[in-house]
Amino acid sequence: MISMHPLTKHCGLLILLCACFYSLPSFSQDKNNAVSYSFPVTDRSNIPVQCGIHSSIPGVGKFAHALSPANQIVKFDFKPEQNKNYKISIKGGEVEYGGYTLPPCSLAGDIYVNQIIKYEWDTVLSGMKRQSEKIFNCFNIGLDFLKININVSPDTQELIMRPSDSKADELYNFCQQMQAINLKKNYSCDLPGGQGQSMCDQDLFSPKQNKRLNFDEAIVAALSGDEVTIKDRENEVAEKDRMLRLQRAKEERDRNEKIIQEAKEREDQKKLAQLEASKKAQEERDRVLAEQRERDEKYRQWLETPEGKKHQAEEAAKAKRQAEQLEKEFPYYAVISCGMGSHLNILACFVGSNGVDTEMKLTNNGKSGMYKAYNFKQSGGQEMKDGYHIPLSKNYSIKIQNSHKTLILELKIVDRKTGKIVFQDQASQFGVIIAQN
Repeated sequence: MISMHPLTKHCGLLILLCACFYSLPSFSQDKNNAVSYSFPVTDRSNIPVQCGIHSSIPGVGKFAHALSPANQIVKFDFKPEQNKNYKISIKGGEVEYGGYTLPPCSLAGDIYVNQIIKYEWDTVLSGMKRQSEKIFNCFNIGLDFLKININVSPDTQELIMRPSDSKADELYNFCQQMQAINLKKNYSCDLPGGQGQSMCDQDLFSPKQNKRLNFDEAIVAALSGDEVTIKDRENEVAEKDRMLRLQRAKEERDRNEKIIQEAKEREDQKKLAQLEASKKAQEERDRVLAEQRERDEKYRQWLETPEGKKHQAEEAAKAKRQAEQLEKEFPYYAVISCGMGSHLNILACFVGSNGVDTEMKLTNNGKSGMYKAYNFKQSGGQEMKDGYHIPLSKNYSIKIQNSHKTLILELKIVDRKTGKIVFQDQASQFGVIIAQN
């Protein structure tokens, strides 16, 4: 980007340095190996008469240039060791020329050497693209491959390679040779095995990589030193298709054999593991049973001793007292079952199958409570094989409702002393059972 001097407006006209080129950039190298840069600084219409400009290059010097309507080219010569990305500052100034003092040109601004080189590249590449799109693409791929960057920041210290460099000439000649490859057009673009269509220019082949290449891949391969040839597609496709079928058949056989072998190994390992686990489990069971038999036999022998007999009598008396106490405090008990002929789970009849939950209301031993599925066990009962058992005091009241659409809810009240059922009722979905004493 050209940076402008603050005072560049004359007669209402803003003149940009290098904004409009009338002639193409040129470059040369003189007999003393000086590096020359020439570029037009403005458009013809901006130089109506002869005028002068002053240029300044840090570390090199200051220069004066005479411009005329017929010539707006400024040339700079640098020694080879001075060839760097200088910033060149230009502004209008009086210049002695041919015995006359030329007035200052109405322009001012800065430009880097890299910008001049970039203008050279823009001209060369635009002409190359007009000449051949394929050469243009090849050239850009080659620049990337060779890691030649022509789009660096203008003020970077690194100097851009010029189009006149020998590397650029070699790359251009290479791309002309690549364009000269005449591809066959008498084959089908269909790939074998129903894989769809290929690019028709994928007739280039790298023997080293043993694969077809598109044009971009062929450029990179050739720049890498690989040989790039033309393949006979018709014969190769038939042979490739045959080899592909043979390869797939072999892979299928190998895969099946591997699966069978692995299955056999897994089955053998599984059987061995099962036998070993069964053996260890049986040994553990035998050990536990032997220890239990030994403990039982010692306990039986101990019960025959005076101490053991005394213990039995104490335990029997204790159990009798507990039974009498339980019978006194809770002369009845309720058995609530939920199932179809046999008890399944008490909560099934209180968690609604249609999304409606029910509850049990219980008054027992002078206390009343409402119990749903989440706090049912707080009612003081215990789930057993035949149902949910709740000890009941002499005065009790119990009300339950079934929520399940298929299971049957049943309530039995049993006299603890006689074992007689004093109440029994059943309910289907939403049916209510009430018992009280």
